[in-house]
Amino acid sequence: MALDAEQAATLVRVTARVSAVIVATNLLVAARRISGGGSATALRTADVATFAAFLVSHTIHFICVALLGAATGDENIRNAGGWPLVVAAAAVFYAGAALVLRIKARPVAGWTSAVQKRLETGLLLVVWLVFFQAYALRFMQSWLFAVLAVLLLYSVARLVREALRSAGYAAFPLRNP
Repeated sequence: MALDAEQAATLVRVTARVSAVIVATNLLVAARRISGGGSATALRTADVATFAAFLVSHTIHFICVALLGAATGDENIRNAGGWPLVVAAAAVFYAGAALVLRIKARPVAGWTSAVQKRLETGLLLVVWLVFFQAYALRFMQSWLFAVLAVLLLYSVARLVREALRSAGYAAFPLRNP
């Protein structure tokens, strides 16, 4: 049974919202890991697991976007700049995600270099911004968008707060240790 455009569009919206919740959860888990509030091993496992869940969820979202393309004769892909741009964006997404996953899977409790801290925090901020702008710019359209925007804002605030407060390497060179 083939999906029609309406069903595919619904799947795209649902998978995007699920991904937003998972990325917010990962930011909160990462903040907790940075703060050292518990077992380093358990927090590392939870951090890697929630980020991996986000990757799985967003891969499903990308598949649903492709299904929507099939259902609309690629209209959604053309509106996003065409296949070359969409494939390039996906490649950049997965390359950044691979870097973040590699850093998150580090065997030590903290970052081993300032570069790791800047990379992980910076890449997570980019992912966060993509989701946040999607919901914050339309938060008056529905209570769900408002809740997702607030959840995403809270989660990134916690992450940035803990990254700035963490011992060791400064996330941003403007702050003196």
